[in-house]
Amino acid sequence: MLHCIAKQRQPFHIDAWVVLPDHLHCIWTLPGHDDDYSRRWRAIKKAFSKSIPKTEYRSQTP
Repeated sequence: MLHCIAKQRQPFHIDAWVVLPDHLHCIWTLPGHDDDYSRRWRAIKKAFSKSIPKTEYRSQTP
């Protein structure tokens, strides 16, 4: 799973994860000394983007 890549670099625990048609929600527990959730999100999104096959259609980004 994609979050495993991010968890290797910066640990966190997923308490809940809800996927909706146009977005998602997560509740995480981070280590006590670390509140950098944005870096974890970035790592998950990056891993997802890189996992899409090159032959898959991709829309233009504005």
